[in-house]
Amino acid sequence: MRSGWKFVIMSVLALAVFGCTSVNIQKAEVSKVKTVAMVGFEMYRQTDGSTFGIVGDLVSSNKLDKNEKDLAESCYKVLTAQLGKEQKWKFVSIDKIRNNKGYGKFFKENGRASKLVLNIGKRYKIDGVATPKAISDMSYEERQKMLKELGVDAIASFDAFIYRGESFSIAGFEYSKYRITLDSFEIYSNTSKDPIVSITDLVGDTPETGHFAANINNLVKLKTNTDKGILGATAEIAKSMSKEMKF
Repeated sequence: MRSGWKFVIMSVLALAVFGCTSVNIQKAEVSKVKTVAMVGFEMYRQTDGSTFGIVGDLVSSNKLDKNEKDLAESCYKVLTAQLGKEQKWKFVSIDKIRNNKGYGKFFKENGRASKLVLNIGKRYKIDGVATPKAISDMSYEERQKMLKELGVDAIASFDAFIYRGESFSIAGFEYSKYRITLDSFEIYSNTSKDPIVSITDLVGDTPETGHFAANINNLVKLKTNTDKGILGATAEIAKSMSKEMKF
């Protein structure tokens, strides 16, 4: 029975991991972009560890604690900072987006829409920031209105999977790193009904930063901060996305 569940889980994860990268960029339109608002954001973390951990994540997937919410917001800030640096774009701050009355109304009415994700783990969302599906579901007119209200050249959405990357263990000690696989990144401007940037299924590099854990008798006795590895992986996927947009 256990081996059967393991097969199902690994098959599901394989579907999420081994997609083919797709890139569609309107170069002339992207070159006009100077200011951007990241108005859609969501990340999914693959469960680390045992069946117990998988079940726990399924039960609590919509109930993130403060630390998990803080991590999601930190990833958002790292992503926009790195993309801004690479692309020479100025991103509107997350607080300005959340405090915008028009955006706030949109978030209250439509911002929590979620898509089906074939993955075992947790969804990382940010309070007051819409999901990428909510942005993709918008009409052209609604996007134009949001662009004007936020005063930017373009709006963007991002969702991705957080996976354990390289790891090794010896004598009860384990060192693990993370990497991020982009599910979808889209940018919309006022020049086209279609996204001027669309990137899917892009695998980011694994950063050097990771975390240690000591496991004795299947009990974690010591575990360093996993956030650093995830934030490092976020910066790496931003770099990979920028490479795809260079021209």
